Amino acid sequence: CIRNLSKDTFSEENLPELIKKFNEFYHRINPSASHLELRLDLVDESKPDGLKEINLHTTKNINLNEEYATITNEHMITPSDIYNTKYSDTMGEIEELYGYDDMTNMTLMLILEKFNPDSKWKPYLDLLPRRPSNLISDFWNDKDWIEPILKGTYVSKKAIEYKLSIDNRVGAIYNTFVKEYPDVFDEGIFCKENLEWALYTVDSKMVFVGYEAFIIPMLEYFKMGISKVNGQEKRTSNTELKRRHYDHDTGYSDESQPLIQVKFYAQDNFSANSVITENPKFANDRLLISYGRFVLDKPDDCFNISLSFSAKKEDSLAKERERFFQKYFLFDMNN
Repeated sequence: CIRNLSKDTFSEENLPELIKKFNEFYHRINPSASHLELRLDLVDESKPDGLKEINLHTTKNINLNEEYATITNEHMITPSDIYNTKYSDTMGEIEELYGYDDMTNMTLMLILEKFNPDSKWKPYLDLLPRRPSNLISDFWNDKDWIEPILKGTYVSKKAIEYKLSIDNRVGAIYNTFVKEYPDVFDEGIFCKENLEWALYTVDSKMVFVGYEAFIIPMLEYFKMGISKVNGQEKRTSNTELKRRHYDHDTGYSDESQPLIQVKFYAQDNFSANSVITENPKFANDRLLISYGRFVLDKPDDCFNISLSFSAKKEDSLAKERERFFQKYFLFDMNN
């Protein structure tokens, strides 16, 4: 197996230079994002020698609900990009047999781009760590939780389930693509180790706008947090997805328009040089396990609660339970 990343590709010493190269690259391909840039920040400013993280900053003031970024298909990696490669015919054949899957396509595309020395996305790929920043990678490689408070919670069960699902997906992709089409998919590149890395990376980078999946290299580095404007909390961020209009009657499509366009609107007022925050629509357990992050006091979070009661429908608290569960649209199996 050819390792997807050499040990000296990504280190704290060369990270500032890699970030600089990425900013220059992204501003070149998307001039409309020239007011956005990645910076390396201290996680805790009171600890100058402490951990650092990459955040998305704005160099100008941005107002609430203002469109602050417009991303087209030229500025993102999509699952359909694989069909513009030499693998197109094989992918179409496999899709006929097993169906279409965003994550599988994106995983293969990420590995393909990583091993392409002329890849357009090299400045972005050079920023990807050897190990994805998510709970599973940290736990399985270190055999220890980063936060002791997670011990004994249902997150551990979620982590095991997620690890098993990734292992199963690695096996399925390897057997379906590499073993069945050895002349197409080089086993030295599409080996299980690289597939696992790519799956974890995709799951920690891929975003959904509506039902469509993308990796948006610049925008993925926003900081997750709740917006507060005049004391009012906004639950989720606002994005808009548009596709090039296609007239089914005439077959006309305006080629001057981008195939895909995603617009991002500010969930808060951001002053120049501040970090841009977003509040994704999914719950903290998904953020923690897949992205290695969470949103403090997330108002639209949810939790799984398992309770057991007497199997007797006539017990004295049956009516109380029924009233309580109906209030929260829950179902009591005893009633």
